[in-house]
Order: sequence, then C-alpha cells, then structure tokens
Amino acid sequence: LAERHERPLAGVFTRWYAALRIATTGPEEAAEAAYRDAAVRLEGCGMPGLEHGLPPLALLSLRVLHRRPARTGEDADWGPYEPWARPLVLLAEGRRTAAAAALRDVPEPPRDLLSEALWCLTAPAAIAVGDRETMERAQAELSPAAAELSAGSGLLTVGPVSRHLDDLAAALHIPSSPKTS
Repeated sequence: LAERHERPLAGVFTRWYAALRIATTGPEEAAEAAYRDAAVRLEGCGMPGLEHGLPPLALLSLRVLHRRPARTGEDADWGPYEPWARPLVLLAEGRRTAAAAALRDVPEPPRDLLSEALWCLTAPAAIAVGDRETMERAQAELSPAAAELSAGSGLLTVGPVSRHLDDLAAALHIPSSPKTS
C-alpha cells in the first residue's frame, strides 16, 4: 500500500512496528535483527530525529528489556537520545562514578511518544548508581502508565512499565503497586 500510494514513510513505520512486536514476543536475536533491518529504511527518510539516534536506542532498549548491559566499544549515533543512553553505556564500561555524574545531567524526557521508554532507561541507571532522587522521579513519571507497555511510539519498547516500577519499588524499599490486568 505504501508503494502503491507513494507513501514511503508508511513502510518505515510498519517495519519498525513489526520489529517492536518481535521484541515483545520473540527471541532477543530475532528482535535485534528486525531492528537492524528496520534501521536501513531510515537512511535518507527525512526524519533526522529517527534516523540519528533511533537505531542504537532501539538496540539499547532491547538489551535493557532483557536485563543485559549496554553494548560498549561501538561508535553509536545516539542523536537526541544520547543523554539517556550515556549512563547505561558508562555503567556497562564499569564507570559507575561517571555514570552517576551523567545521570545527574539527564534532562526530563520530552513529553512525547518516547517519554515512557526514556524513563524506563533512566530507571535502571538510577537503581544501579543508587540515585534515590532520580528513582523517585522515574517512579512518579511512570506510575500513571503502570499497566502499559513502554511502546507509546510504536517503534521500540523497554518492556512492561510495571516491571520497571517493581524494580524501582524494590530499590526504594517500598511495596510494589498492585498488578493491574
């Protein structure tokens, strides 16, 4: 349909959504391959906020979803998402003090479709460095979305928001919120 109606961006978004679905249901390797394939479609698409930053952000989100550290040693183009990725990359490099400093510089995520995902990336970094203030902010921001998948963008996911809230509650030594169905 995208080709027939000369709407090439429709194919970009459907490919990314398909990768997101694989990330939520399939093995990590298949999801990574799907994200890498979807990333190829971004080249020259005219959306710099996606073309520059989204591919490595999706792969980082997938690693956090599977509770694995960020990849290191890669020259990733984080684009506008660099502040949220940096603490996790520094932690993966074993640079906890630098990660804590980077986390203090992380801005509030923009109130857009990636807001929850960016908070879901901020939360494990805050937990790892013991930044109680940031943990509390993440918890407050994520609580309204407790029953949702962190996939508001339809492009990537960091998994169920409830899982991140449970991790935050455990780190903050407070009871978890009841599960919603």
